[in-house]
Amino acid sequence: MPRRYRKLRGDTAYYPFAARTGLRARQRRHARLLRVLGTAALVLAAVLLVRQTVFRGGQPN
Repeated sequence: MPRRYRKLRGDTAYYPFAARTGLRARQRRHARLLRVLGTAALVLAAVLLVRQTVFRGGQPN
């Protein structure tokens, strides 16, 4: 019995299987890139917040 693949929603259901696998791979790459960029933005915000609150420069009173 041939393997049955899950039907995709929307227009992608009309693509041939090879095109759908390429589309899924591209979507996974984009999701991975967004996760990395989001993590980098959070780390930068945390560093700036710590820098402003903990390391106050200037002469002590």
